[in-house]
Amino acid sequence: MLGLHNPVNFIMKQNIILYTLLQELIGWIITASIAYVLLLPILQKIEYNYLIENALFIVVGITYLRYFVFFNSIRFLQPNWVRFILFTANWVLWVYILNRVEMLLQLYDEFDVIDFGMPHNALSYPQQRTLLEYLYKEILLSGIVALLAIALFNIRIIGAYWRVAKVRFSQRMQD
Repeated sequence: MLGLHNPVNFIMKQNIILYTLLQELIGWIITASIAYVLLLPILQKIEYNYLIENALFIVVGITYLRYFVFFNSIRFLQPNWVRFILFTANWVLWVYILNRVEMLLQLYDEFDVIDFGMPHNALSYPQQRTLLEYLYKEILLSGIVALLAIALFNIRIIGAYWRVAKVRFSQRMQD
């Protein structure tokens, strides 16, 4: 048939790609919603200087936990070269997040809201204290989750590599 594809296979592949894209889109929508909800109490009170870093902690934590749990069903994680690039980049990301979490926690030690951003309105001392406590808990939790998720995801990548290597070794031994 001169290189024409089987229409049923073509439609099935398109459905799989659409399903994968939809699954990923839903994951990103849920992640963005959680990040928004966690950061909203901060954004309502101050012009948060570290919004991008803090949002990164949340997004990395949730996304990598999702990738860790659904590792085998996420199609774009299947090629070895993608796994290798992610594995390598994750070490850099882990060090960066660790550095930024430590920096933000050091800012908390100064007990001043202005170090995190200018307040929209004047905040009383109890409001500042409450905001600082929320910032501390949110930064610590999201940072630890992000670091843990990166480590778990890298362990999952290593496990997948060794599982494939073990199968290939067993096949060679049988031949």
